[in-house]
Amino acid sequence: MENYSKILGYSIYNKDIKSLIDDEIEWNSKKVVLSGNPAILYEGLNDKELNQHFKSSNTIIVPDGIGTVLLCKLKKKKLKEKIAGIEVLTSLLKVCSERNKKVYILGADKDTLNEAVKNIAYKFSGINICGYRDGYFKDTDKVMEEINECSPDLLVVALGCPKQEKFIYENFNKMNFNIAMGVGGSIDILGGKLKRAPKWMIKIGLEWAYRVIKEPFRIKRLTVIPKFILRGLKEKDNEYK
Repeated sequence: MENYSKILGYSIYNKDIKSLIDDEIEWNSKKVVLSGNPAILYEGLNDKELNQHFKSSNTIIVPDGIGTVLLCKLKKKKLKEKIAGIEVLTSLLKVCSERNKKVYILGADKDTLNEAVKNIAYKFSGINICGYRDGYFKDTDKVMEEINECSPDLLVVALGCPKQEKFIYENFNKMNFNIAMGVGGSIDILGGKLKRAPKWMIKIGLEWAYRVIKEPFRIKRLTVIPKFILRGLKEKDNEYK
C-alpha cells in the first residue's frame, strides 16, 4: 500500500493525478473514486456504514481539500499533491473519450445538466454519454434501471455530499458500472452555472475561499475543517481500524 497514506483509518492516495489515472484506476474492476475532502471524511467518522465503505478495497480516496492535505503534512504523511475532484472527473472523461467508454451522469438541475452534457460533448470529442438524468427524482429504482440499461464504464453522481456517496454505496451491488464518482458541484461548473477559482488561487490553496465568496452557504462547512484536523492530530497509532 505504498501508494496510500493512513489518516484516521482512511487510506489516502499519495501520488499525483497522472499516476492515479494511468496506473491506479482499473477499468476492468468495480471501484468508487472518493473526493476525500474534510467534510465527507468527517461525515464518515460519524456514520458507521459510510466509514466501512470508505475503508473498503472498492474505494480510492483522493486528497481533495486543503484540510486533508494540511492534516497529512502535520502528521508527516507522504503526499504528493492535492487532487481536486473536478480534475479527476475531467481526466476520467478524457480517458472515456479516447477509449470509447460509456458515461452516465446523474445530478444537478435539468438546465445545468443539459448544458454540462453539451459542453462535455464539445470538449471531449466523440465521448459516449449513454444517459443522463437530473438530481430531482423520486423513483430510485427507475434511475438504477436506466443506469443498468446503459452499463456505463463511468458513473458520475452529482447529488451533493453525503447524498451522492450514500446513493453510490447503498446501490453498489445493484448497479452495473466500472468506476463511480461523486462529484458535488463539478457538473455546475461544467454546465456554466458556477466558475472555478482563478488558477492563481488554486495554486496557492485558496480555492476554498473563492467558493465561499461565490456560495456563502459554504461558510458553515468550513467549521468541519478544524474539527477534522484536531481529530486527526489526536489520533493514536492503530486507533482507527
